[in-house]
Amino acid sequence: MNKKILLLLLFLTTLACASKTEKLIPEKQLEGWAGNPDNPNEKPFDYFYMKSTGRASQKAIDKKSGKMIKATCIDSITYRSKVNLIRKMVVESTYGGTPSSGQLYTPFFLNDLLTLNYSRETRFYSQTKENFFNPLYLITVKEDVEIRLELIEEYQRVIQGVEVKDCQPLAIPDPEVPLSEWKECECLIYSHIPGGRGAIIARYRELDRE
Repeated sequence: MNKKILLLLLFLTTLACASKTEKLIPEKQLEGWAGNPDNPNEKPFDYFYMKSTGRASQKAIDKKSGKMIKATCIDSITYRSKVNLIRKMVVESTYGGTPSSGQLYTPFFLNDLLTLNYSRETRFYSQTKENFFNPLYLITVKEDVEIRLELIEEYQRVIQGVEVKDCQPLAIPDPEVPLSEWKECECLIYSHIPGGRGAIIARYRELDRE
């Protein structure tokens, strides 16, 4: 009798685990790949989200125009965040899941791609201290960087712009200036990427074979 009860409990536990739904994405923590802005938990996850900060124009601040302060702060995010979103999207989508050199792609280079502007002549420089004397390592990392940079450039041409939502003020308010807390602000920015992360990885692999 006890064996039957144990088997029944085991069956019910297995059934409960199998019927669990995927973990929902809290809207306040929305970053990375998710569904459409109206329902981020709805597949396909072909929207990429990230938080971005901005600052109001000095002209608006000097004029002490609250509406202008808020508008220019949000505008600064809208117009300047596209390249940062694309860099973050490409790097995070390909790092760690790439065919060969992904695991060698160090945090230094990841941060480099997200924050620096590159020219064709200065894209790569060897600051890999522990692997400095390994030519194969340096060649592999250089090729990996070049592939991601090419992907970033491709998506800069494809993506026309970013959308913003859930903007919040960050500055300490001035009691004499309405909306002065919007001198600095943060918004959630996003863009629709046909094919999502899978499309980026597929294109990475194409470039890696060339």
